Amino acid sequence: MGSDIALIGKTYPQASWTPTAARLDAFIAATDGGHVAAGGAEAQIPPMAVVLATVPFGAMQVASDMALIGDPNRLLRLLHSAEDIRWRRPLRVQERFYVTASLAAVLLSCPNGPLKRAPW
Repeated sequence: MGSDIALIGKTYPQASWTPTAARLDAFIAATDGGHVAAGGAEAQIPPMAVVLATVPFGAMQVASDMALIGDPNRLLRLLHSAEDIRWRRPLRVQERFYVTASLAAVLLSCPNGPLKRAPW
């Protein structure tokens, strides 16, 4: 097993994604998102569409990091990832955006209590 504590703060390679009108329409249909205004290139991308599109980039990079996971059986204990999305303005269809994943903490589950930070 790797030294998990030494990996806190590690940043993984950047990925990018370009939302298309078809993906936006699929998101609206899947989420009953009638409140989302469609409108070709002027359509704004709902924040959750970004989360759904980008979580696999970051989560899979972290989950496949054998320096962190070590024993593949530990992957079964991987519980959660969190996103910190900072908006400067609305995203629009066909606008490329970039995602960077980094390891913020390592938490261990306890049989009779809350999660605790890893002691190592």
